[in-house]
Amino acid sequence: MPFAKTESQKAAIEAYIKHGTQRKSAASLKIHRTTFQDRIRAVENNAAKQGWSPEHDMTKPTPEGYHLKGTSTLYDEDGSIKVQWVKTDKDKEFELEIAQALYREMSQTVKRLPAIQEPKQCDSDLLNFYPITDAHVGMLAWHREGGRDWDIAIAEEVITDAFRRAVSRSDKAERCVIGQLGDFLHFDGFDPVTPASRHILDADSRFPKLVSASIRIHRALIDEALRKHKQVHLIVCEGNHDPASSVWIRELLMALYEKEDRLTIDDSPLPYYAYQHGKTMLLLLDEQHTFS
Repeated sequence: MPFAKTESQKAAIEAYIKHGTQRKSAASLKIHRTTFQDRIRAVENNAAKQGWSPEHDMTKPTPEGYHLKGTSTLYDEDGSIKVQWVKTDKDKEFELEIAQALYREMSQTVKRLPAIQEPKQCDSDLLNFYPITDAHVGMLAWHREGGRDWDIAIAEEVITDAFRRAVSRSDKAERCVIGQLGDFLHFDGFDPVTPASRHILDADSRFPKLVSASIRIHRALIDEALRKHKQVHLIVCEGNHDPASSVWIRELLMALYEKEDRLTIDDSPLPYYAYQHGKTMLLLLDEQHTFS
């Protein structure tokens, strides 16, 4: 039970404890047996990731905030465990949850922006979609080495100018979606490296400067969209370069635009984002996730 992460998984465990067989348990929940098996398997996978899989001699669960990185087991001649090494690592999802709570608390002190005047005569049948992907603000490139220059100042100018041109030339739809699809920032903290693999990156200047530019760019995009459309929806996907920054960007913008009723921001921690317009669904996935 401690390894069940969703209510449906907890219900499956409780049903199995009560009824004793998969068939009876599935019937009690009014679901197909394969669905029930999938839920039980998901709990077993959760347990294994935290070091609990008795059939594989793994009986040392990791503490909260950590996940199993690997085990090494030495058996004696009788097949009994002689020595076992359990290697753990910090749980990235747990760290992001803590960061999200921290950023939400910090955002309470942010001064709220006044609402922008609503435009008139928009077409309610239309929705405009503005995608922004792999901007890598904060990357440093030299034209003699890579063909083009790129730094924070160039990124801010290019992104805001391109967005204004796109908005000015688009239809006057009543609603729009700004899809920021991940890797907006090139690095995610004071160390200019990729968060997971720690690959060293060519970075422009300091992280506080990158944060300031990121806030200015997002505000410019949102304000431009609000002047053109009656309803604006912002999606900030996580990327492998900026998983933590995608959290504070969302939380900060929600605080800044708290008085703006015409702006909605998707604050779901899931890496799948959907928006419905009439009978059409926009489904956005960040670069780290795909459907099988």
